[in-house]
Amino acid sequence: MNYAVIVAGGSGKRFSKSIKKQFFKIDSETILEKTISTFNNHTNINSIILVLPEDDLKIEKYLKYRFKKLKSVVIGGDERKISVFNGLMAIESELNENSKILIHDGVRPFVSENLITNILNSLNFYKCVIPGIRVYDTIKKVDSKDFVVETVNRDHFVLIQTPQGFRKNLINIYKEAINLNINFTDDAQIYEYFGIDVHVIPGEKRNIKITTKEDLRLH
Repeated sequence: MNYAVIVAGGSGKRFSKSIKKQFFKIDSETILEKTISTFNNHTNINSIILVLPEDDLKIEKYLKYRFKKLKSVVIGGDERKISVFNGLMAIESELNENSKILIHDGVRPFVSENLITNILNSLNFYKCVIPGIRVYDTIKKVDSKDFVVETVNRDHFVLIQTPQGFRKNLINIYKEAINLNINFTDDAQIYEYFGIDVHVIPGEKRNIKITTKEDLRLH
């Protein structure tokens, strides 16, 4: 079984004060619906778990009606790692050694089925697979006052996206990480912390994370 845990627990205050960005509409559907739809339509995704703030659970019935692979909607936490952990706990009893888990940002609505396929296939060879975009612009390190400290070698940098792919052991690792006083900015960083190899495959420029309304205008 292949699972997708979609995390949409943020308030999106940088996007709008009146509406959470995951509920902003692109054409006829919300950002969140567009995101879920790609995973729901993918032949090799068997089950979807959605993580939402408690005050958004009112849309659960509608989303489950529309997306047949959406099996669970769970409440998120104050931190990303807590939200992801809650999503993982919803499927813990179902997992076996062949299970693959994809964790995706609910506000990356332009993810392609092809990228999902590439990550699932790569998980046959690696414990953790994440998509990344090569950096072609010059990168400069600056100090607290925005003065340049040095120009760094861009060949060693990638911009990381989701979905990030994992095998079953992700749950055991999360159980160890959940109480650590560390702000993990993505899920693969937890693997890095415990010394587990993380493999990067090519991401997609189109697969942006919506943070401000400008992101939609640029897309």
